[in-house]
Amino acid sequence: MHEFVPVPTGAIMQRMATKIDSVLCEALFIEHYQSPLLLAGWNRAQCHAYLKPQFAMREQQFRECYPQADHTIIEVDGESVGRLLVDRQLQAINIIDMILFPAWCGRTIGTHLLAEHCREADKTGKVLALHVACDNPAQNLYQRFGFEVSEDQGVYRHMKRSPA
Repeated sequence: MHEFVPVPTGAIMQRMATKIDSVLCEALFIEHYQSPLLLAGWNRAQCHAYLKPQFAMREQQFRECYPQADHTIIEVDGESVGRLLVDRQLQAINIIDMILFPAWCGRTIGTHLLAEHCREADKTGKVLALHVACDNPAQNLYQRFGFEVSEDQGVYRHMKRSPA
């Protein structure tokens, strides 16, 4: 069991992702999505073989659909712990992907990053939007920040927050 100690705000940094970070992003994706497969009896090699092409397709879709998005790596005291993909449009700021290694979840990193984007949305008068899996506990965090479900798509929910 992990001890979830909050991370001080000053320890959280973001840097622009580079091509070399694709290995990190793939590891994040596999680490995040393998849990249900492991529970279903798959071994790690099977999970990797199944999820690796899914990651590649997802990244291709992100590049095609959000070519201007900011792709950053989230770091805590210099350690890469996650990734953030944000697409800024004229009327909205869209959080496309925010993912952390499981050991870093629940330590206020997402809270700090979300607060930062809420301040940006409020300052610019833009809607802040994202998609979240229906079974993702992060929905509670989003609701605390004023996000509301704008569309239930079955497996995913589209959530929006109006500027303050």
